[in-house]
Amino acid sequence: MYILHGKGVWAWMESEVPRAIDMARAIGARTVFFKTGQEGEYFGSSRRVIHQIWDAGLVPCAWPVITCRDPEGEASVAIRTLLDGYLGVVFDIEKPASGQHAGAARLGEILTETGLPLEVLFFTSFPNISPNLDIPYGAMAGFCRGGFMPQAYATFGWSPQYTLDVITYREFHLWAQGRDLDLPMYPILGLYRDLHGQDCLCAEEVRAWLSVLERFRPTFFSVYRAGVVPEELWPLLAEFNTTPRGQTAPPIPLPEGHYVTVNRGDYVGRLCAEHGSTIEQFLEWNGHLWDARGKERDPRTLELGWVVRVN
Repeated sequence: MYILHGKGVWAWMESEVPRAIDMARAIGARTVFFKTGQEGEYFGSSRRVIHQIWDAGLVPCAWPVITCRDPEGEASVAIRTLLDGYLGVVFDIEKPASGQHAGAARLGEILTETGLPLEVLFFTSFPNISPNLDIPYGAMAGFCRGGFMPQAYATFGWSPQYTLDVITYREFHLWAQGRDLDLPMYPILGLYRDLHGQDCLCAEEVRAWLSVLERFRPTFFSVYRAGVVPEELWPLLAEFNTTPRGQTAPPIPLPEGHYVTVNRGDYVGRLCAEHGSTIEQFLEWNGHLWDARGKERDPRTLELGWVVRVN
């Protein structure tokens, strides 16, 4: 099972992924987060992007936005994301989910019933939890056992000391302690002042943020997002070391087998012949794709765009 370690980079759109990969390599990050869905909609680009990330030697993690108003649909997005090969799902839950405690609890019930490893589920929201308790932090923490990712952004206008020390780490500690939660916390840095990432912090300001973050010795943190972080800031992020002295980072897990994307004209028999497998093996490896859609494992119903294992 993949556990977050080191650094991560977030990408919003498919066009941003090549830059996210370049940035991840430049700063020594291992994980790229890609937005795979919005509420109950699963984006078709997700299947294309995952191959780009794996081929770059990096770990793909998914990032769907949820409101908990359609827990069945949002659970389906998360399940399809993991079935397609993303190693983790980070639910982005913010103001549109205000008051949706029952919906969040239902989302957790559905995902728990599937038998998914809850350690690969995470959630992200505002770092100042106490004034935002209308957002269902507690319900999300009940099943997102991978951890919480507070959005420690310069956008809020607070100093790095106040944002990270008081609003991020201290706030989370008090909240988790008061609910007897043993939940990891991995901050996300947003190195810009405005809402659209046009007014970025200068190098001196970024150093101040990283200096404060270093005091907490995080085993993982990430940066939102590749498209708005100038390249001149990448060396500063590269210098930040999340691995304690004397230790080495765990190896990046690789997907087992060889995978291809189903194109127009492909069918199971052809793929098996081209890659030296049998139809029985193919259905054993890829049967979850039919199962997730409530269909029989019929090799005649192969769908365009599926990512399938072929050997």
